[in-house]
Amino acid sequence: MDMKVRPLNYIKMCEVNEEIQSEWILKDWDIFAYRYSKGLGMVWEVIGVKDRPLYIKENCIYLPTQEQLQEMVLNHGYHGYDNSGISQHLNLFSIEYGLEGLTFNELWLAFVMKEKYNKFWTGQKWVKAE
Repeated sequence: MDMKVRPLNYIKMCEVNEEIQSEWILKDWDIFAYRYSKGLGMVWEVIGVKDRPLYIKENCIYLPTQEQLQEMVLNHGYHGYDNSGISQHLNLFSIEYGLEGLTFNELWLAFVMKEKYNKFWTGQKWVKAE
């Protein structure tokens, strides 16, 4: 998972994503962020279920991997491109919807939200397309 570039943006995109969070069924090897207070601020810890099995799901934000995001689209019936054409399609998608500069995780999440829920990322929240 590309969490080194802009982890807080991906965490925020997942945190305010009611659909992805509500559909999450905790499985081994899932990656999530756990927020806790430390001093004057909030600290995010990105961990996997196998690392910390005692965390309570309600206190966590699920961070789907690219593979999990791809499964969500394929399970929804999207079979428009094979692996060789998906990079080009995502590039065109990012240009069409003004999403240039997103990491692949962020871009895949935006693509899943458009395909499954007809929602778009504003930079702060997911909104239904009109």
